[in-house]
Order: sequence, then C-alpha cells, then structure tokens
Amino acid sequence: MRPPPDGIRRKLLAAGAAVLALAATAGGPALAQSDWPKAKHITMVMPYPPGGPSDGLVRVYIEKLSARLGTPVVVDYRSGANTLVASKYVMGLPADGYTFYVTSNAMHQGPLFFPKQFNYEPFDTFTPIGMMSMNPLVLVVNANVPAKSVAELVAFAKSQPQPLSFATSGVGSPDHLSGELLAYRAGITFNFIPYKGGAPATQDVVAGQVQVRIDTITNSKPFFESGKLRPLGVMNGPTPLLPGVPGVPDTVAGVRGEGFFYLVAPKGLPAPIAQRMANETREILAMPDVQARVRALGLDPMTSSSPKELVDFLRKDYETWKEVLRVTGLKLEE
Repeated sequence: MRPPPDGIRRKLLAAGAAVLALAATAGGPALAQSDWPKAKHITMVMPYPPGGPSDGLVRVYIEKLSARLGTPVVVDYRSGANTLVASKYVMGLPADGYTFYVTSNAMHQGPLFFPKQFNYEPFDTFTPIGMMSMNPLVLVVNANVPAKSVAELVAFAKSQPQPLSFATSGVGSPDHLSGELLAYRAGITFNFIPYKGGAPATQDVVAGQVQVRIDTITNSKPFFESGKLRPLGVMNGPTPLLPGVPGVPDTVAGVRGEGFFYLVAPKGLPAPIAQRMANETREILAMPDVQARVRALGLDPMTSSSPKELVDFLRKDYETWKEVLRVTGLKLEE
C-alpha cells in the first residue's frame, strides 16, 4: 500500500494529535491518577510549629509514607491563628494529590467557636482522609495544691473565697473548653488565664504562679516524675499512656476533653487517591514500631479510621461542643 501524499499525511497527523489532546483533557484526572504519586514530591502542611507532638507524629508518618509510595514527602509549616493560617492556605491549593493537611480539632471546631474568623463550612471544605491520633488531656495541679483527687479538687475549689487560677494554651483551645465544661458540670468557677501556647501555660503551673491546668501528657508527664505537678485524672477516661490515673468522668459526669490529629486534602481530591491515602495511613499507623514511637509522644495512634468514619466522628464532636456552648452560655467571640 502506498503512503498518502505529504499534504494529506500532515493533516492526518494533526487530526490525530487533536484527538489525543482532547482525550487527555477529558480524561485528565484519570491520567493524573495513573501517574500518582511519581510525578513530584508530596507536601504535608502542618498548622503548628516544629517540635510538638503533632510534628513528631508527622515525622514518623512521612518516613513510612515516603518509603511505601516511593516518592519524597516534605513538611510545610504554616502555623498561626489556631490552624486558621494553614487551613486558608490549603483551601487555595489544587486537589492534585500532592498536598495533604495534618490538622487538629481546632480546624472544624473553629467555625463553631469563632464564626467571624473561621468563616468556612467545616465539613465540606476539605477532602477527608482519616484519623491519625488522639491526644488525651490530663487534669493537673501544682504540687502545693492540697487536692490529690478530682473530688478533692472540687471540694477545695468550693471552699475557697476566690476562684482557683487555671492556665490555658489560649482562648477556645481544647484545654480551655474542657476546663469550662469541668467547671460547669462540677458547679465551681475557675479564673481562666490564657497563654500563647501550652508550654508557657504548663511552666507557670509548675512554678506555682497558677494552680490548675488541663494539659497534654507530653507537656506534663516529666513534671509528674519530679513531683512538681500532680495528675488527678484523664479527661476522657483512663488511658494506657498514664497507668493508674483515673478518668475525670468517674467523678464528674458529663465532662470530656481531648485533642486529635487527622488527615485531609484540598476539596475535590479524586476518590481513588483519597482511598489510597486512607489505606496507607491506616496501615502505617497499625505498624508496631510506629505505634510505639507515636505513644512515646503521648499520643494514641488510630488504626481503624476511614474517610466516612472521620467525617462522622468530626460531626459528632462538633454537635457535642455545640451543646456545651448552649448549656454553659459560653461566648468566645463578640
């Protein structure tokens, strides 16, 4: 068979190229998914600065994730405004599978507590991937406070002419809200003192400048061993991270308090990539060495969370704190 003349051949090639270009445009997401994640490095956006438990969690996680996916994974720290800086940044990024966001309960609770600042819909703004870890909170007192149990603390608070001082890591933080709920349920009053972060709040309780705090295990555990702080109870019930410390709800019903970290992506992430990341995350957090390293950070690794389970959990948490605001009359934003 004779080849077509050059002019016809050029037209046929041009038409073929146009068809391929159209197919690539129509099937862009599918083609991108087939290449994922080999095209470039993956970025994990973090809403907190380096050095804390969340940073340690992410470092353990990305080490395994990079090896499993065969591509570099880097961390981009975007701290500020209780996750708002990072959240707004991620909202503006493409859902191409190369940016993920390790965030905390502050992200979805923010629109409830500070609707003017966190002016976004908390459940339809990002693509859910899965829960990563729980961050149990523990009720602690300075060693000079005579209470050695939750019941004794409540009785001591009621006997004082002035409210006990209570250090928080900031207005609207999980430790602040848990303290407000504890005070409401126990029928006592605290003088809440907000700090710029958990570490300085803990230090002032250690120094005796403030009497009470609800803290992370990571921040406070070294001071239990030195006798400068006394743990009275874990806010959500006993945890293997603090053997022998009872749950606060055993004494004051209806209280709770925890932090947690979870993984999301920009809205519109293709479902196959979201599911792949959910599977990888779940399997990584189930590894015995990962669990040991995460628990050493004072965190409980979560190994059974799917995207749907994450959304269900976040919605339930949101409704719980919405009810807390209703019954306590607490207003965090004018």
